[in-house]
Amino acid sequence: MASWFPALPGWPSSTSSASRTGKERWFTAYTKKLVIAFVEQLMVRKDLAAIDTCVGPEYHQHNPSFPGGVTGLKAGAGAYFEQFPQLRVVPKRITSGERGQAVIDLFRVRDGKIVEHWDAVQDVSETSANDNTTF
Repeated sequence: MASWFPALPGWPSSTSSASRTGKERWFTAYTKKLVIAFVEQLMVRKDLAAIDTCVGPEYHQHNPSFPGGVTGLKAGAGAYFEQFPQLRVVPKRITSGERGQAVIDLFRVRDGKIVEHWDAVQDVSETSANDNTTF
């Protein structure tokens, strides 16, 4: 992974979950499966039971629109799905039709459970001040 900042003496230039042998650590593979299953069950299928299965009791939410903790996540997700019943989440896909939004979710996993979440949301604009597209 490339770093945005030049390496400083004594500071790592990047972070990675790969071992020095190039083989993925077992917990990284498990973490990927856990997060993918969580997003699929909660966001794609809108099944709040994913929270009981995948989220740890010490959950910290960094999105200022959602209440904190597991109870807050359940209440916030339930209200969000009710407010936007037409919501369709398509992970890692670009779909035709409405421009939609680019969303990035970051999760921290400890002891096999999701314990922290950050996200960033950006509307996909029709025009750009530069030659780059949103994707």
